Amino acid sequence: MNYKEQIKANELITKIRIIRYVKKEHLPITEVAKSFSMHRNTIGNIIKAFERAITQANQCMLLSSGVQNSQEELITRYQNILNKKRIPRTH
Repeated sequence: MNYKEQIKANELITKIRIIRYVKKEHLPITEVAKSFSMHRNTIGNIIKAFERAITQANQCMLLSSGVQNSQEELITRYQNILNKKRIPRTH
């Protein structure tokens, strides 16, 4: 599955997988971009949003190896890296 299909299925889990590949496993951004069939700048934007919008404690928790979180915990902690809705509010 490519990036767009995975984002439609579960955006947060896909972004967390990308962040872990780059930050924890130290894979090059270009290699991760090829594996997800996406542009390298998109990976850079996801990493920047993670570093800017998530607290240091939550970043360490996500990147630690033994931590298991439920889907609800992930959503509450990391909702700031999700894409914003694009529907107009009024016409």
